[in-house]
Formats: sequence, structure tokens, C-alpha cells
Amino acid sequence: YELFIFKNIWFIFKPTVLRTILPRIIRRLNCYYENLATQKECVQIILRLITVCILKKELAGANYLLNKLTTTNQIWNNNCQLTLENITLAFLKNIIIWITSKQTQAIKNNVTVIIDTLKQFEDKTYQITFQGILKQVTELYAL
Repeated sequence: YELFIFKNIWFIFKPTVLRTILPRIIRRLNCYYENLATQKECVQIILRLITVCILKKELAGANYLLNKLTTTNQIWNNNCQLTLENITLAFLKNIIIWITSKQTQAIKNNVTVIIDTLKQFEDKTYQITFQGILKQVTELYAL
């Protein structure tokens, strides 16, 4: 199902598909016997879904997924291999707060600090992606 989501992420918003796939992903996250690669993949899928929700102005869905991911303790416990995923989670949380509360300067500073944090990593993919998301969000929501 991961390939289906990545190949056609906009299709995931059909309620029947989301209701079928999301519980499976959440179960795999909460499973202590799943390997890290599987759990990391699930986290990345949910982060992508949150991003798509934000860009489709489905903030209720984004908040729901954000809460599900944040309260999944099994994956976050003592896991230093999820640094970029954790940064992504913080970035998306701040974007949602920025959109919903209109606290422009304070939250914009947080978002900028998060993007600057990514400069320390060799792989610039996340930094470029975050800048692209930020540009789209500021245009979409007139921030």
C-alpha cells in the first residue's frame, strides 16, 4: 500500500481509502516488534499525508494525523535515527499553528529556525522541500 500512497497521494483523500489504510499504518507504528525501517516508512507516509492535508486546506485532517503521530510513543522512544522526521514533525506543527492562530512573527521565526537547522545536514532535500512547502503555504493562506 505504500507504493499506492506515494504514486497517487491525492487519491488518498477518498474517505474509504483513508479509513482502510490509516489504521494499518498506525498499528504498525505502535507495534514494538516492527523493525525501524518499517516504522520510519510509516512515519514518513503520515508526514506526507499531513503535508498534503495542509496544502489541500484540510486542517482538521492534518491536526488529526499530527495528534496520532505525536501520541505514538513506540516510534519516538529513544530513537535518534528519526532526527529528520522529528524536525519535519516540528515544522508541520508550527505551520499549522501559524495558519490557525495568525501569530505571524513568532511562528514565522520558529519555522525559519527549523529550516536553518536543516543546513547542518549533508542531504539538502529536506531543506529544499521545507522551503517549497513554506512558499506554497504562504501563498495559499495569504500569510
